[in-house]
Amino acid sequence: MIQVVLALAASVAASTTANVASGYLRRAASGRAVSATRISGTVASRGAALDGPVADAGCGASCRSGGPDGSAGRGEPGGTAGGASGRAVGVGRSRSASSRGRSRTGAGASLRRVSTVATARKARTTASRESRARHRLPLVVLSPGFGNTRKTLTALAEDLASRGYVVAGIDHTYEAFGVTFPDGRVTTCVACQVENPKPAFWQKAERGRAADVSFVLDSLTGTRPAWRHAGVIDPDRIAMAGHSVGGASATTSMVGDRRIRAGLDIDGTVSEPLPETGLSRPFMFLGTQARHSPGQDVTWDRDWERLTGWKRWLVVTGAQHPSFTDV
Repeated sequence: MIQVVLALAASVAASTTANVASGYLRRAASGRAVSATRISGTVASRGAALDGPVADAGCGASCRSGGPDGSAGRGEPGGTAGGASGRAVGVGRSRSASSRGRSRTGAGASLRRVSTVATARKARTTASRESRARHRLPLVVLSPGFGNTRKTLTALAEDLASRGYVVAGIDHTYEAFGVTFPDGRVTTCVACQVENPKPAFWQKAERGRAADVSFVLDSLTGTRPAWRHAGVIDPDRIAMAGHSVGGASATTSMVGDRRIRAGLDIDGTVSEPLPETGLSRPFMFLGTQARHSPGQDVTWDRDWERLTGWKRWLVVTGAQHPSFTDV
């Protein structure tokens, strides 16, 4: 089991690194072009449009009347009501020709009125659906470093949430020092008991975190969501970010789950390599100059070549590993 806390609205004076991370995630998760970002005097190159941007749903033929004479289309409320009106008018056979002419004129006007009302009603319904879709919010999933809780990424989470994004911070059970569940159970960091973990240990941890992220997405965007406000989430606009091993698991999560449109690795050495086929969705590396300048971390050098879509590699002068967190 994993514990998730969701944020919808807050306000915080985020640090420089939080601003960089949240700026990228806001644009990437929204399906917009990722613009240039300034950090410590270094300017990233120009942005590029994301692959497969979300298109606005058009009104199309569903907002127009169905028949060439202005009557409603088949199966629409206007079509049924118009037919009933026409039959009712045709009953008085003993009336004069002029009376029948006026009746036909009245029937035509009635049909046009009903058709207009039905079309207007349908247009309002379509507009309401489109309005609800526009007001759904992007989701960003955050994964903390090994042994840490979700609270270490509070500044980043609150910066995103204050700008109208849903943020899901995950406590990875048996990897965090302490996780308290609603029923009172408390779990500790069992994985922390492993001494001198080998690369295989970190690969397993990254895969486990990727599975946790997919489970959270299923729980938030599935047919029976675990969160009562899950309806505000736009399932087509999801991003993931993490610190340390949480960031290192971002590429693994994206490879395994195409719902994640963009990823951010914050100072995490990646043990699970990207497949040779590469990753075409937007991705950013953000790290310390000492640990993650080009040539310092061979795992970033390796995966950088396999990122075939929009990508950025930023380092922060003078930063240390915990500088990207609230620690």
